[in-house]
Amino acid sequence: EAANKRRKLGASSIRLEIAAAVQKHEFELGAPPTMAEIAEEFGVSRETVKRALKQAGISLPRGRRSSS
Repeated sequence: EAANKRRKLGASSIRLEIAAAVQKHEFELGAPPTMAEIAEEFGVSRETVKRALKQAGISLPRGRRSSS
C-alpha cells in the first residue's frame, strides 16, 4: 500500500511538471512544444503526456510537427 501511495504521488508530480513546462515553453517561445518534445524531455510516453495535459486542461494544436 505504501508503494502505491508513493507511485501515485510521483505520477501527480510528473503531471504538474509537464503542465508547467508546456506553459513555460509557450510563454517563452510563443508556441507550445510538440508531444514528442515533451515526452522526450520527461522520459515518458506520449500517452502519459496526453493524460497529463488533459488533466491540466491544456490542449495542444493538432497536426504540428517538429522542425528537427
